[in-house]
Amino acid sequence: DLLIEEVQAFEASGLPRVRPNAQNWSGAILNEIGMGDFFSQFISRCLEPLAKALFGRQFSQGLDPADHHAFVVSYGEGKDTSLDLHMDDSDLTFNMCLGAACSGGELVFHGTAGDEDEDIPTLTTRFEGRGHAILHLGSRKHRVGQLISGWRLNLVLWCLDKNSILAGNSCKYYDDLTEELSRRTQTNISDLGQQNT
Repeated sequence: DLLIEEVQAFEASGLPRVRPNAQNWSGAILNEIGMGDFFSQFISRCLEPLAKALFGRQFSQGLDPADHHAFVVSYGEGKDTSLDLHMDDSDLTFNMCLGAACSGGELVFHGTAGDEDEDIPTLTTRFEGRGHAILHLGSRKHRVGQLISGWRLNLVLWCLDKNSILAGNSCKYYDDLTEELSRRTQTNISDLGQQNT
């Protein structure tokens, strides 16, 4: 509830924000509202042990808690209603439902990027409700099916391995987001200064 309240307050504030990622339009980047340290701790204390237990050698060096992208995505009328086939800009993705009252919008997994079966659907699942979470490799292709009715809000956390080959690429994406936010913030501060003179 507290996380949802923070996101709603941020959205209502009118403060500048950028879209959560290259495909989703509806949502918010949680580092923008001061939650970066919280998610760094969450990665170290919760996700890193899970990643090592579930995926073994791939995460033997651990996750980099400082290099992550935490955001919420919102699906519903007037917002995103589906998501095309893609892979994440991460080594590991944590995706948790914060709330839902919908039909449709299933998460459909395909093969791993670079494999022969990368475009073949292999698993379809749905978020059964609040707190239902999925942990998967970022290289696993997936999509979100068409939302037929209702709404859903999800927390997504993209994590990188300490030795990630993605580090340079994903950092550039995060840096671009930060630069855009900084530019918008400076513009708004400048506009406020001019209004007060």
